[in-house]
Amino acid sequence: MNLMLFIKDLRTKGAMYYQTWMPLLIQYNGENGQAIKLSVTPNVPKSTYYRIIQYGVDVFPKYIKNYSLIKKRNEIIIMFYGKVEQSIQPEDIVTTAKVKTSRQPQVKPITNDDLILEIIDFLNECTGKSYKATSKVAKININARLKE
Repeated sequence: MNLMLFIKDLRTKGAMYYQTWMPLLIQYNGENGQAIKLSVTPNVPKSTYYRIIQYGVDVFPKYIKNYSLIKKRNEIIIMFYGKVEQSIQPEDIVTTAKVKTSRQPQVKPITNDDLILEIIDFLNECTGKSYKATSKVAKININARLKE
């Protein structure tokens, strides 16, 4: 997932980068042209905060195609500007020949609730906040990020 690569890049820059960007990414709900308000956190100097934001704006297009971030004075606007390529699913192809499939090991599927709980726990650990995994807003925002 491309968003995960962006998040990993932020983690390599340090906890401050990650802790600054995660609350912003969680606020995005899939709208085209959505503006997300920037607010400097008390434990981060203003110049450092805006340097972190600028780094994310510069690096974001490398990992997430078809989206762009536009930084305004006190907000970031997330724009979707391209058509998402749809991959061809096996059930979309109609053939008359038999296809041999190799057996793959059975993997226990991860449910959305488990994944949301894991993401919220990780977010709380990194940010020192206490977001709830049962929150409807958190579920909606995380599911939107996962669909990307």
